[in-house]
Amino acid sequence: MLSAPLLIKPGALSSRAEGTAQPVIAAPAIPDDAEISVDVLAEGMGARGLRVMLVGNYA
Repeated sequence: MLSAPLLIKPGALSSRAEGTAQPVIAAPAIPDDAEISVDVLAEGMGARGLRVMLVGNYA
């Protein structure tokens, strides 16, 4: 779905930290009943959980 992995710096609450390159959307549409997976490569210091939010429009 994204052109590159989404990176979140240690201690940051989002991926929009300064100096972090943002990937672009490679697949603009998600088909009905599509499976989306999230791979966590390494947990951060004091990691407590992961929240994923998808924002978009239903077409």
